[in-house]
Amino acid sequence: MQSTRVVVLLAVMVGLSATTAQAGCVYPIPELLWMSPAKNAVDVPTNAALIVGVAPGVVVSAFLDDQPLDRLENGAFAPLSLAADTTYKVRVELGEGATVKKVVSTFTTGNQTEPDVTQLPTLLQTTSAPSDTCSYMAQAQWCVDDQAEMVVLSVSADGVGWQLTQGGQNTHWSADCMPQVPLNQSACYQIAALSASGAVSPAVEHCVKGASSSSGGGCAISAPRSGRASILPLACALLGFMGLMKRLYGQDD
Repeated sequence: MQSTRVVVLLAVMVGLSATTAQAGCVYPIPELLWMSPAKNAVDVPTNAALIVGVAPGVVVSAFLDDQPLDRLENGAFAPLSLAADTTYKVRVELGEGATVKKVVSTFTTGNQTEPDVTQLPTLLQTTSAPSDTCSYMAQAQWCVDDQAEMVVLSVSADGVGWQLTQGGQNTHWSADCMPQVPLNQSACYQIAALSASGAVSPAVEHCVKGASSSSGGGCAISAPRSGRASILPLACALLGFMGLMKRLYGQDD
């Protein structure tokens, strides 16, 4: 009887290996989603901070002209103490050990500072039709697949981006991409504007009354570019198969 079960399970596993390209493990991908100052930016204010948008859990180190930068509590790197009319090189390192990914860019300062955003953001509406680029950012930030229903929070305030806080965890969104949150999870979020200096404005709150997520299957993130499929989905499936085998062989027929 056990051998029959094994054959059936192996058949299921073969099917999984062909269909899990969109069903991977929870795994923070060391990828730069956005950055301020942007690559090749000019007229950057001299009081600018380095703000790096990555998925929660990704280890980040940053360097300005090869000098390490200190990270603020909210995730920005500051102060940079920039000189006017000067070109700087930034290096961002994502991940740890053999998985470290390095991103290098430059920006040039102007001769002015930029005041911090102090006003409360205005929540204008919630929508559900973001661009492909912003959709990918949401998939990476929340570790959900491209079929997940999201709520787009349309907010208005000056600044270089948005800080979304939920459960003590901050995620950063570029000014071009409004924050997005999962529709099927009941949670309240605080949305604040990010200043160029890394300062955070007062926050407005928005609550989503969705059903609790019960997917339990991790995330699947399809990058908006071609490339080889990750081995992580198959690894997840194999681990699940091993667990099932262990339970089966521990039972009497």
